[in-house]
Amino acid sequence: MSNSISVLNHAADNIRILAAAAVEKAKSGHPGGAMGGADFINVLYSEYLNYDPKNPSWVGRDRFFLDPGHMSPMLYAELCLA
Repeated sequence: MSNSISVLNHAADNIRILAAAAVEKAKSGHPGGAMGGADFINVLYSEYLNYDPKNPSWVGRDRFFLDPGHMSPMLYAELCLA
């Protein structure tokens, strides 16, 4: 399923805001990587990965692994929106 550019941009902006807010609230870390990766993770989840947020144990789902660190707030924001 293909989303319009404006929808993708709006979703990526929300990921950036959530990631920056998480870093600010934690009073630790740096939001640069999370904010910079918002576009790619948004496209990855909205256009390529096969998953069902209502059924996280679905055997046929795609999996995305991310090394913990500066990009974690980006992943948490994406999972929150999913």
